[in-house]
Amino acid sequence: MNTVQDVIKQLCILGIRGIQVEWDEDKGMLSYALNTRAKSELHLLEDFTVKGRYDYSAKIDPDQALDFIIKDLFWEFKGCIHGRDFYSSEWMELGVKLGLVEKKVTTHTATEYV
Repeated sequence: MNTVQDVIKQLCILGIRGIQVEWDEDKGMLSYALNTRAKSELHLLEDFTVKGRYDYSAKIDPDQALDFIIKDLFWEFKGCIHGRDFYSSEWMELGVKLGLVEKKVTTHTATEYV
């Protein structure tokens, strides 16, 4: 069985930075703020509960393979965006590494009149 520390270590290895450890008073356990930089925050608790904005919570199966847990967390991150265009590029690059999203680069040309 995986531990939350295994998951946090793997996220760091995969390029997610700025994860913060906090104490969740309500649950009486450690909570890891996953630094999504999205509209909604995302926390992973020691019991594999994921908590977000508006009292959102979900449970991740700790018995599945670590790469599946990471993928589940990526989809939880995607849910935090809520249609906005601001979020952690580290998380989005993780999705690219995992083959879950495709990176599409577009350029825009502007005309300037002086």
